[in-house]
Amino acid sequence: MKKLCHLALSVPLGLAGAMLPTSAAFCSDLGFTLDNNTSQDITAVYLSRHSAPSWGSALPNSATKAGASNNIGFNDGKADTTGDDCNYDIKVQLLGGNGVAILYSVDLCAATDIALGTQTANGSSFNTFTVTYTAYNK
Repeated sequence: MKKLCHLALSVPLGLAGAMLPTSAAFCSDLGFTLDNNTSQDITAVYLSRHSAPSWGSALPNSATKAGASNNIGFNDGKADTTGDDCNYDIKVQLLGGNGVAILYSVDLCAATDIALGTQTANGSSFNTFTVTYTAYNK
């Protein structure tokens, strides 16, 4: 699902044929598997850059039935897989019940699986997230 591309551009340096890097290009189709381990359907998933002032539009095809998994892909045209460019906030809209669940500062260049679950403590239910990461080099 992840497509992280890097292309270093170089120019000749002198007569010896040495190459000098001048810039880098990238592509950043990213994605993760969303596991809905709750009893409620997920109606929409929203992403924003970590600490951005507003949420973007709902991701296409992000609705996920209760107990099901969904592969969610996106490309915001900005992630270059370095520094903080991979950190996103995720908002999950649930049908009825608990309403909204938000997970802050997730490295979506490395996250492969995000599970939303429900736990109960002292008679109250609350949503929990579990994020599975894979190793990569920034």
